[in-house]
Amino acid sequence: MGSYVDQSLTRNESVISRAQTSWIPTIIPVIIGILLLPFYGLGLLIIVPVLLRVWSTELALTNQRVIAKVGLIRRNTVELRIDKVESLGIHQGILGRIF
Repeated sequence: MGSYVDQSLTRNESVISRAQTSWIPTIIPVIIGILLLPFYGLGLLIIVPVLLRVWSTELALTNQRVIAKVGLIRRNTVELRIDKVESLGIHQGILGRIF
């Protein structure tokens, strides 16, 4: 079973670039989860969803679309045709600029 992006490509469409989400926003939840592990494994309720979200996220730019897929069981997708884009805004914090 291939990736969502590969399965959703149309004829004459090719992937230009793929991206991954940053691990930086997951550091604090993972640390809290590790600290809560001794308490009946409570930390797993925090760690597992955070890691699944990062591992199940696919981002790709094709010659026709921008594709984003998040989720393993409950999948949310966004597909935006490049020829329909009129403007684009980017919000980036200081940590995003550094890393």
